[in-house]
Amino acid sequence: MIKFYYLRDELLNHSNHKLRDTMPRLILILCLFILICSLTNFAYAENLVGIEYSDGKEIIDKLLAVDKEMQRGEFEKQAEYYNRKKKLIENNTKNIFFIKIDKTNEFYNDYINTSYDVDKELLHIITNSSKGGTKGFRYYEENTKIKNYIGQNSFGVRKEIEKIYSRLYVFGIINSKNDKGFDEKIKIDVQTMKDIKDNIAYVFECYPTIGNLFGSKEEKFTSDATSNTQPTISNPVDITKRMTCANIILKNIYVIDNRDSRIIKSFKIQN
Repeated sequence: MIKFYYLRDELLNHSNHKLRDTMPRLILILCLFILICSLTNFAYAENLVGIEYSDGKEIIDKLLAVDKEMQRGEFEKQAEYYNRKKKLIENNTKNIFFIKIDKTNEFYNDYINTSYDVDKELLHIITNSSKGGTKGFRYYEENTKIKNYIGQNSFGVRKEIEKIYSRLYVFGIINSKNDKGFDEKIKIDVQTMKDIKDNIAYVFECYPTIGNLFGSKEEKFTSDATSNTQPTISNPVDITKRMTCANIILKNIYVIDNRDSRIIKSFKIQN
C-alpha cells in the first residue's frame, strides 16, 4: 500500500512539474498571438477613430514622382541604378493608406456601386471599374475646357466643336479576383442597414505596389493611358482623356457609420 501511494505521488508531482514548466510558454504564445492580431489586422477593431484618411489624388501624384525618380540616370551605372531602384520600391510599398468614400464625395456614384437585398440581408459592393479602368475604381476627375473650333464631317456639315481635356485618377486593384475589382456580398441585418443608410461610408485599406494594368512590362507604381472621343453631329464634343492608374494591393474594406467611425462590417481581401 505504501508503495502504491509513493508511486501515485511521484506521478502527480511529475505532472505538476511538467505543467508548471509549460504554462509560461503557453501564456507567452497566447500574448504574442493577441499582439500580432492587434497590430496587423484592423478587422478586430471596433471603430476607425483616429485613422488619418489620405487624399487619393495626392497619393497618385506622389507615386508619379517616384516613378520619375526611378528612371535610370544618363551616367548611372547599372548596379547603382538597380540598388537605388530597389530601395525606392521597398520604401514606397511599406506605406499603408486609407481612402474613405462616402456620399459627400463629388464622384460617389463613380467610385462604387452598391445594392441591398432585404430578404437575404446582403449588401452587394462593386468598385466601379466601368468608369474607372480595368480592375479599379475612379477617384478624381478634372475637366478643362480648352477652346472651341469649327469641325466638318464627310458630308460637309459644319458644326462648332467644344474641345475638352480630361484628367482622370484611378486606383487599380492588382490583387483583384476578377475584372470588376472588388465584387463581394456582405451580411448586414436590416435594422442596422436602415439605421446607417444615409450615413454609410466605405474605407479602403491599401498600399502601393509595382505592376501595370495596361500591359507594359516596365516596373512602375503607376500606369498611363490616353484616349480620344471624336465629336459627332449629335454630340459635338472633342475629348482627350489622360488616365493615370496607381497600382495598389487592397488589404481590407470597412463598412462604417460615418457619424462615429464605428465599423459595421469588415472584409479582409485574400491575396
